[in-house]
Amino acid sequence: LRIIKLYEPKNIFITFEGNAWEKILMYKLRKKFQNIKIYGYQFASLNKNHGILNIRLNKYYYPNKILTVGKINYSLLMNSKINKSIPVKIVGTDKYRNPCNMKKFVKTCLILPGENKYEVYKFFELTKELALNNKDFKFIFRLHPQRNISYYFDNKLLIPQNMEISKKKFEDELKRSFFGIYGGS
Repeated sequence: LRIIKLYEPKNIFITFEGNAWEKILMYKLRKKFQNIKIYGYQFASLNKNHGILNIRLNKYYYPNKILTVGKINYSLLMNSKINKSIPVKIVGTDKYRNPCNMKKFVKTCLILPGENKYEVYKFFELTKELALNNKDFKFIFRLHPQRNISYYFDNKLLIPQNMEISKKKFEDELKRSFFGIYGGS
């Protein structure tokens, strides 16, 4: 809330996926800063049993406007228990944009574990195994942006020659990879 007081924004955009922290944040913002408009971006696939659709809460727990990715989610949101006074708008998604043009097929795989230590260790071992068994491929192991390698590993890592720990920007790694293995949201 100190950040809000410092910058005095007129609009705030946050995710709107049904997480408890989102509801708490919206509630606190709407109670303390009535002039701020909160936009919730709902981007994950929904089905009729998704928790976001089946719980009716006070309007303070919702954004002023819900932005969603497509017609199916829009329809589910409009027919849910969410307060009907909250407008929903389809804004689309970048996933249908044309991908960056690759000149040719490259044998490079980007490995993207989540932040969970157990998942990082499992993905690291998987990457090493894939690299050892597929010497004609390159494997790029990229950590969650909030962590560095020393958070997970104390010692210098011994990795196969065709494996690297990424230090580049995510967008650069995407451009040089043809495949990806992703751990979670």
